[in-house]
Amino acid sequence: MRLKDRVAVTKEYEVLINAQNIAFSAYIDGPDEIRLDRYCNYTLVGTDAILGNVEYSLEETKLATISETKFNECIIHANTNNKLGDIILNAAYDGVTYTKIIKIIPLW
Repeated sequence: MRLKDRVAVTKEYEVLINAQNIAFSAYIDGPDEIRLDRYCNYTLVGTDAILGNVEYSLEETKLATISETKFNECIIHANTNNKLGDIILNAAYDGVTYTKIIKIIPLW
């Protein structure tokens, strides 16, 4: 800090963040929209490494299906019947369920 033509004063502060107080949090990474008859990948990403398997499920199965899952990733296939709307993807990991709303949109 410096006041008009006066001596400057500098003070340093050290800030420590206690990592033990930071809780694990995660989110589902992937597109917010899938076009009809297309595939998209979704991955559970956490503040720490994902060490176990993630169980994926869909709440609206008429609009899309989970075509493949592996470790912490799943692939969703949008329907081929021209049905549009929202689906909810659930990812269950370590006793917590994370959700993502995904829109099924037309090809054009």
